[in-house]
Amino acid sequence: MKHFFILFTLLAFLDSNAQTYPSSNINLLSVIKPGGPTGYSGCWGWYQASKNKEYALAQGQNGYLYFIDVTIPTSPIVCDSVKGKPFINREVKTYQNYCYSVAGSTGSGTVHSFQIIDMSNLPGTVTVVYSGNTYFTSAHTIWIDKSNLYCAAVGHGTVYSSMEVYSLATPTAPILLRKVEQDHPINGGVHDMYVRNDTVFASSMNQGLFVYTFNGSNFNLIGTLANYTEAGYNHSSYLTADGKTLVFCDEIPSGVSIKTADVTNLNNIIVKALFKPNNQSDFVAHNPYILGNKWALVSCYQDGLNVYNISNPSSPSLEGYFDTYPQGGFNTGNYNGDPYQGNWGAYPYFPSGNILALDMTNGAFMLQLSPTIGLKEQTKNNLSVRIQQNPASQFISYQIESNESGTYKLELNDALGKCVLKIKDELNSTSCCNTVDINEIPNGIYFFTISLKDKTYKEKIIITH
Repeated sequence: MKHFFILFTLLAFLDSNAQTYPSSNINLLSVIKPGGPTGYSGCWGWYQASKNKEYALAQGQNGYLYFIDVTIPTSPIVCDSVKGKPFINREVKTYQNYCYSVAGSTGSGTVHSFQIIDMSNLPGTVTVVYSGNTYFTSAHTIWIDKSNLYCAAVGHGTVYSSMEVYSLATPTAPILLRKVEQDHPINGGVHDMYVRNDTVFASSMNQGLFVYTFNGSNFNLIGTLANYTEAGYNHSSYLTADGKTLVFCDEIPSGVSIKTADVTNLNNIIVKALFKPNNQSDFVAHNPYILGNKWALVSCYQDGLNVYNISNPSSPSLEGYFDTYPQGGFNTGNYNGDPYQGNWGAYPYFPSGNILALDMTNGAFMLQLSPTIGLKEQTKNNLSVRIQQNPASQFISYQIESNESGTYKLELNDALGKCVLKIKDELNSTSCCNTVDINEIPNGIYFFTISLKDKTYKEKIIITH
């Protein structure tokens, strides 16, 4: 049976690569249909620092979650798969060496609606450490911030919860901390949420956007956005690294624009721009992803993956696209009936810079941006800093050389732009040596930045314990 599965996947891989996909400034590395002719939904990625490997995690609507080794992006290999609840809405996120898989199905009898899977033995096999419905019977979307798991549109049989947060202090045994309705009832519910450092941007469907802080005990409402231009079904959002700009998508009705919003003052959120790649009434933006402060990648169903330069949030510009769904959309002049098919989601956070895009029909694409543009924001290192350990395990030692003294700032940001460590210290002479404890920081790729007055040093750091 396993040999048949491998052969079937190989044939699907060869057939998919023979297809032509319209694109601009994005190159196709490979495309694969794990499991054969099935539908797909949510995806994510995982970097295995101990083995320097990258994996695509692709959710099948048949209930299977596929683990694909994409370290060599032109030759993806399906390492293993786990059977869960078949459903159109399935999402996955990672924390440490675990991934958390949910299905948006409903009903008190649902099984395998929530799964926790240990990926540490990849590229061999994965291990299911929990699969069932004792936590909940359904969850539409999830997000992980620090050691907290946020779940939206959560079902407990016939009882519904808008949003819940669970502690992952013990990753294999989550503990429910709070439900948002215990503090702030939301009539329409929460569809999705982006969370950074305990600030929750909750896309709340036709009610718009709600912003909360979670202090470990309760949710505090600190901002709202409703009745904005081309308001619709507020579906999902993503925040720039500097925390100043939010990009969000309204999924329903079709034809509405993607938005940027100024969120520097959460008491007064201001929509800065409305934009989309075409003016077709069947265009639909689904999920945005942001790299740094410059690039927004937006999964747009039949119009594929679109890349925008948002360095000026008031005037985003389309810099590239890859149409994962040549069966319909703007590039064919025909949206092929239902506009809600095509590119569901993406993952642009691999250390290699390669991009995963998962199409509901055509499978998992590995993409690469053209050299004419580049997703990585370039930082000129005009401050002299020497890193002692890279990869690093327990601490990072660094030495600063400067002809100026003063207060310097040190930041460590993960691949999603989230700051996991921030330090201020004094440079009182032309040379300074110091050490940063990283024992509590999870394995992965990070960006180490030191700023002194108008000078900056930035370097990619690998942490592996």
